[in-house]
Amino acid sequence: MTSTLNNYLIKRDKAKVIVTLEPSNFEKLQNIINDYFETEAIKMPLKDTWRIFCNNTVPNTWIDFETYIDQEENEPKRILYINSSTKEICIEQLENKWKVLFTLRIVRNLSRWQLMEKGSLFLHGGLLQIHSKGVAIIGNKKAGKTSTILSTLTSSNVNFSTNDDISIISKNNITTAYGWPRSIGVRTDSIYKIAEFSPSYTEHLNSLKHPGNQHIETNPNMIYFHPKELAELNGKKVVENLKLDIIVFPQFLDYEDSRSPFVKELTTKEIFERLIENLQITPDNHDKYLNKHFSSVNVKKLEEELYHIASSIRGFALYQSFNDLKEGSNLLISCVVENKY
Repeated sequence: MTSTLNNYLIKRDKAKVIVTLEPSNFEKLQNIINDYFETEAIKMPLKDTWRIFCNNTVPNTWIDFETYIDQEENEPKRILYINSSTKEICIEQLENKWKVLFTLRIVRNLSRWQLMEKGSLFLHGGLLQIHSKGVAIIGNKKAGKTSTILSTLTSSNVNFSTNDDISIISKNNITTAYGWPRSIGVRTDSIYKIAEFSPSYTEHLNSLKHPGNQHIETNPNMIYFHPKELAELNGKKVVENLKLDIIVFPQFLDYEDSRSPFVKELTTKEIFERLIENLQITPDNHDKYLNKHFSSVNVKKLEEELYHIASSIRGFALYQSFNDLKEGSNLLISCVVENKY
């Protein structure tokens, strides 16, 4: 029996994508993205708009297309068919739980590419709302970015936006930061360390919906959250965008360093250098085949925009140890609220 497929328009600012999907699976997709995207059912696809087919078979009208195959660790093989001339992508995937996630990734990445062409820049970093302030948490892997975000979320007057996919755009001397619906993979040791002062992180693990958690027996070192899950288990909400007020660069102290957590205000030059280190020249990690379908970025222009941001927004380095995450997040909050550093 053939499933009913409907067309849905998914849009955010100047980006738009169409998905052709079963209503039941669209409902699951919508539940993950509705804090970030507007959605509506449409009868006919729009012209010159990227479209994703989720019906497992290549449309019989396609004549010329390419095949893209990849596989992430602890995930099934992903097979995509791309029709460049019509801007259409077909997902060959039988399991609904992965079909929804793979569709989400392509929607997100197509949107990010479109917005990069419109002037957005992308960084390795997260975004929190702390006492009404927009605070970017910027840093590469193992800098303590995710641990800092999870720890800070346990405090009052803090809401979540994104963990590792922040985008920024400056207009009329106002810099706005945006979150994205990307899953948050957290090391198990981090979860249990934070659960020492916030048990909610481990009390609801069985209710998490990300299909990657079904591999917990073979990959016991990672746990995956959807953004809404991470926010709600702390009694918080997801905030789609925020005026950017402060940039924080967390850094773990060396193991033998016994100092308590501390912050250091950074100069414009230091902020700029750290932003450059975390600049993403391409806005996604999963869909490299999209590179050739979008204009390459002007790196010099991005660097000029980053310098403007560095010279207009305060930045701090937060130094902490893995055993002092709560103290570190308390220090971060006081830095934002009391503005005393």
